[in-house]
Amino acid sequence: MAVEVKSKKGGPYTEKEQEKRRKQVYELHFENGFSAIKIAEMLNVNRNTINKDIKEWYAKVSEELPEYNASLLLKQMHRLEMQQVRLLEELEKCTEIKDKFIIEKLLFGVNSKMTSETSKIVFNRRNVLRGLREEER
Repeated sequence: MAVEVKSKKGGPYTEKEQEKRRKQVYELHFENGFSAIKIAEMLNVNRNTINKDIKEWYAKVSEELPEYNASLLLKQMHRLEMQQVRLLEELEKCTEIKDKFIIEKLLFGVNSKMTSETSKIVFNRRNVLRGLREEER
């Protein structure tokens, strides 16, 4: 009787595999800005698994936010604001409507990123606090 060995397509993952994947997800999402869908494709992992990893990272980041991560967030926001200022300066110089649309699209992207990152941290922080309160009950 022959045993057929199939390639693994998903969980359950060992703790070592989970830790390695989560570190990769952190780097790809937070440091390189890739979406969960793109990360899932890159790592050949189910998108729901990647979404769960990202959610866990946001919760972890929000727990530490009052100290170290607050300064990281402020630095990132400052970089985005500087980018926004440069784009606004370029927009004022623009004479071609086509170029204005391109710059406005970039500005929209910067503003969306600022809003998205801020709201994720705020809402995840609230969820962490809510979870802690429920555990205390």
